[in-house]
Amino acid sequence: MPFGIISAQDEFQRRMEDAFKGLEGFEIIIDDMIVYGDTQEEHDKRLAAILERALVKGIRFNEEKCEFSVSRVKYFGHVISSEGMQPDPDKIRAINNMPSPSCREELQTLLGMINYLAKYIPSLSTKNKKLRDLTKADPFIWEEEHTQILEDLKSSIVSNTPFFNHKSNNVELIVDASSHGLGAHLVSEGKVTAYASRSLSKTEQKYSQLEKELYAIVFGCKHFHHYLYGRHVEVTTDDRPLETVVANPIHKAPPRVQRLMLQLQPYDLSLKFRPGSEIPVADALSRLHLGDADPTLEESLDVYVHQGPSMSPVHSLKNSLTVLGSCNIALNKGGTILFKIVHQVTSPLT
Repeated sequence: MPFGIISAQDEFQRRMEDAFKGLEGFEIIIDDMIVYGDTQEEHDKRLAAILERALVKGIRFNEEKCEFSVSRVKYFGHVISSEGMQPDPDKIRAINNMPSPSCREELQTLLGMINYLAKYIPSLSTKNKKLRDLTKADPFIWEEEHTQILEDLKSSIVSNTPFFNHKSNNVELIVDASSHGLGAHLVSEGKVTAYASRSLSKTEQKYSQLEKELYAIVFGCKHFHHYLYGRHVEVTTDDRPLETVVANPIHKAPPRVQRLMLQLQPYDLSLKFRPGSEIPVADALSRLHLGDADPTLEESLDVYVHQGPSMSPVHSLKNSLTVLGSCNIALNKGGTILFKIVHQVTSPLT
């Protein structure tokens, strides 16, 4: 394959997934692979199958970059262990040592690195707002205020995030909506696993409060789809009338509410009311929301198609927690059971 083709990365990803198709207990992003198992025996069996398939396909592994049967492993900017997931210290060090930007392009690079670790920085959208505004300013002027914001961001990175337990039956989605934004966070085994927030467009801001609260549930379900689909989920909201609306037949609801409820049909949800004072995190996320609206949520009805990883482009794999979250099957049991490999392909991509 010639160098420089824009689709080369996605094509390489597809070829790697095809090469190991049908095997269990592994994830792969470009040339970085992780193999896992619930027990040492299961891990070794899966690893042997991976190596046998690589031999057949003519794929070689770089021995110097292989790690066998470890309890902690670095994988795409994260450190995964039986204790949870935390940011890669090297990535934090790179951010801490990065000098103040001198131009718009350098600031965009810095914000990109910080956004990759967004799950570890509480209220990121509020803290970096002025920096995001600066990327649109003309002329670009870096002031002392921006330096202080940058230092605050560097010191705000949380060191640890609990894993989502895929085998848990105790999963809760807590949502809230304010006049300008939506907030949601996922709770597994009583521990907050992930946060999400987004802003509302000018049109969406005109929705009634009940419609916004229902919209927050749609946002939460779609954002955490890989964690919620196929299991029963308890949804907590601070809007009591919403309980009645959702409990009634869809055809009795107003048209916009009907469209939102249709988007929730693939999920097994039960709605529970809780006063806003008892769900402060979701309330704060809805008010301190991210500045970017998600246009995909504006669709009145989605077509739900199950696509395997082989259909996913590389950039979506990088931005998804699915790859990392799937590894916790072994890690939640405190298993050793991680094998990371970086391989070099010697067979031609033709």
